[in-house]
Amino acid sequence: MAEYFFTSRNIKRPRNGAEYFGDEPAEMVTYVIAPDGATTMSPADRVTGPNRASRWANAILEDATQLWEQNAPHPENAPVSGDIVVFVHGYNTDAQDVFESHIELAKNLRDNGLTHAVFVSYSWSSRGDFWNYLEDDSDARQTAIHLVQSGLAVFAAFSTPDCRVRVHVLAHSMGALVVREAFRAAPGAKPTREGAWGLTQLITFGADISVRSMQGREGDLMLGKSQRFTNYFNRRDAVLATSNVKRFASSPRLGRHGAPPSRLAQIVDVDVTERWQNVSSRFDGQDKFRESHRFYRGDPVFALDVVHTILGDLDRREIPTRVDSDEEGRLKLVPQI
Repeated sequence: MAEYFFTSRNIKRPRNGAEYFGDEPAEMVTYVIAPDGATTMSPADRVTGPNRASRWANAILEDATQLWEQNAPHPENAPVSGDIVVFVHGYNTDAQDVFESHIELAKNLRDNGLTHAVFVSYSWSSRGDFWNYLEDDSDARQTAIHLVQSGLAVFAAFSTPDCRVRVHVLAHSMGALVVREAFRAAPGAKPTREGAWGLTQLITFGADISVRSMQGREGDLMLGKSQRFTNYFNRRDAVLATSNVKRFASSPRLGRHGAPPSRLAQIVDVDVTERWQNVSSRFDGQDKFRESHRFYRGDPVFALDVVHTILGDLDRREIPTRVDSDEEGRLKLVPQI
């Protein structure tokens, strides 16, 4: 089946060779429908012409409805008619990395039961360079509004009593910053201030945003626009430890320390540290450093937990891949299943 993307990256046009997506912000968003069997997110597959956003969104909604009818666990009793899962990547991710991450995460979730969902990725202009952290941070903030204005609000515009498709967001690493900044900017941006948009599930993992930011208005906005907010964190996340150093150790990260205690009644906070320790022996050196932050995408226990979260049938404490943490108000992922 097709894979869907929307991106704020510029398009590079070499004298010889095919166009490709670059690492600088573009003036307008590009909508891409990658056909079955594609190996990259290519400008050649972009939607062109009038009403391109509407035609792209309609294709997604049609796929979502069809897949729900074919594969949903109990479609005849559900008050919805489809699921769209929007993935927002982190920093140090170029356009090819985005495509590969999208395919890996979507396959992992499908293999663990989410066969009825359509997967969409929002690709902001990250450079794919570990040492480009501060510029990526700036680009994430600059282009964040497109997540809502050119994506979530477009889906909401097509929501009708006969088309009750749920929209969920999975944000990894600096992708959580994109979500936070998008939600902060949205109330003042047209058409988002005029439309009724929102999420069913907001899921962050390895989130590269400060714990402190969840205590005030920014946390209120993220909670207010989602029916449930689930945060997965790893206390052994070496990449986020480095992120904290780059910020002069003044801003503990949500994806390493978990949600603030004052928010634990509202944010479902899931500690994955024991799961990471159980699988970390598979990696060495730099791979172990990187995977402590990104192992989630290919991990079946994490995927099964996310699938239960998206289905929404179970209370936070009834999901079988979780147990109570030693810390009151938090949960933890089981080390193995």
